[in-house]
This record gives sequence, C-alpha cells and structure tokens, in this order.
Amino acid sequence: MQALASLLILAGLALAGPAAADDNALLDAINEGELRILTRLPEGPVPSHVKHITIDAASLEGGWVRNRQCHQHLDWWGDRVEIVFGEKTVQELMVTRSRGIDRAWVEGTTVQLDGIDKNATLCLESNNHVLSRTDDGYRLTVGPFKFQLWSGYFPMRVDLNVRYPETLEFVASDPASGEGIEISYADQQVRFRTVFEGVLYVHLDFRSRAVTPSGG
Repeated sequence: MQALASLLILAGLALAGPAAADDNALLDAINEGELRILTRLPEGPVPSHVKHITIDAASLEGGWVRNRQCHQHLDWWGDRVEIVFGEKTVQELMVTRSRGIDRAWVEGTTVQLDGIDKNATLCLESNNHVLSRTDDGYRLTVGPFKFQLWSGYFPMRVDLNVRYPETLEFVASDPASGEGIEISYADQQVRFRTVFEGVLYVHLDFRSRAVTPSGG
C-alpha cells in the first residue's frame, strides 16, 4: 500500500537546519524495507490486514485461489490510499465492504480510497494467482505485505488464514514459527500471524497426499 497524501509522519522529519540528536536517532530508526519481526508490540493500534484464502480442486489445476481480505486502521496511511495488486496475479477484484471511507473504487488492478476516517474498515474479494507446483506438492506465496509511507516502513499486523483440500497436507512455512510468529494448523486450515516492519512474503508449502475413498 502507498499513501498518496497527508503523510505527516515522514513530512515532519524533513527538518531545516542542523538536526538535534533525537532527530538523527529517529531518522536512523526508519525501516527502509528490511523485514523485522516485532516481539515487542508498539503502543496503540497498528494497520491490520486479515486475509482468508481458499485453495480448492480448481486451484490445483490453474493456480488461482479465492481471496478475501479486510483492512483496519487505514488512517495511518493518510486520507488517500492506493492498494496495488500485481497485474497478472489478480482477477475479479471488488470492494465488498467500506466503512469510514468517503469513496472506495476499483481502478484496473488497484483499489483507490479517498476520505479515510479514524477506525475505517475496507474489505475486498478477488481471485489471485499465487499457487505454484513443486516437486512433491504446491507452494502458496502471499505478499508482499507492507505498511509504507514514502521510503519508510512501519509496523503492520497480518493474520493469514488458508483453507486447503484434503488432497493436500501442510508441510512448512517460511518464515517459520518462532518468536513473534504464530502458526497453527488443523482441520485443513493453517493460520499465520505476526506483527512486523518492512516487506513480508509468506510461503506455505503443501505436500500432495492420497485420499482413501469412504466406503458405501
């Protein structure tokens, strides 16, 4: 996502004359894209991205999955925001819910937002080409997730939920479970949760497995 206006967080750092020591430290702390998993959470709410992906039999053939996602605390980006999808990886993009936003519309492979209030919520649906074959199964690649203001990256919360068919078995995640990253899976679903700075890609690997037909 990119903020288009009202970027007061970074604009306020463009100081005239000699910078104070505290100002230099603040500039040095700006993340320029390096992935940092946060184990100490920032105070107050941060931009949140909740995504639900469904892999079905058709996905295994063509690589397209069904995507539903919602965003909260969008006002961090400013009062105008552009959400950008890859041109070759998205179809049937639509806005399904908009609250606290004057206008929200699809323009090509982007979603344009104008007039964002505090605690605004936006939900989208689309088909995404993010599933690829591997030697013994499939890899789902989701991202990049990022909260970017001009050249700086700031904390963001991601909650990724994936439902997959019984012909697949979840194998591994990259990044893997660890401090600041929570991964759980059961009943043909896997959930990945973290708070981070920078640019995050999530890779989920699945292995093909035989399914024994139930008896009549």
